[in-house]
Amino acid sequence: MPYDTPLQRDRAIQRLVWMARFLDNAIMVPGIKFRVGYDAIIGLVPVAGDIVTTTMSLYVVYEAHRLGCKGTTIAKMIGNVAIDFLISEVPALGDVADFFFKSNTRNLALLGRELGIEDLANAGTGKVKQTAAGDQAAAPTAESANTEPRKHVTNLAAC
Repeated sequence: MPYDTPLQRDRAIQRLVWMARFLDNAIMVPGIKFRVGYDAIIGLVPVAGDIVTTTMSLYVVYEAHRLGCKGTTIAKMIGNVAIDFLISEVPALGDVADFFFKSNTRNLALLGRELGIEDLANAGTGKVKQTAAGDQAAAPTAESANTEPRKHVTNLAAC
């Protein structure tokens, strides 16, 4: 089921940006200016860790589908998740590779190209720039924020 309003789309994009950062770039390694995410850390738990992080990565793909990505883009995203999962299943080497192959960041870049958003890292901040290919608004404008009625949120987990 696709999103109905620009506000719903913006919130979905915010969730995806957060998820990609959490899984791929959450922690700065001191001294070397390299970021790692919880994907690599959770993936250290044999089998279960990889299943958890793969499920989280597939959520990003699911949301991209709801945002209206084409089938070819979804297929590329699933391919990135599959490669990440298969690499992480190799003992020891897979754990090291998890620090370098960042499937969620790659999928976020694919999503940004598909939606015509130049810099997806700024999505949801009101600083999103649309490219010429972008035909849908990713973030609500000041005018639309003033004209749309605010809805009462009763389930914060759904946000």
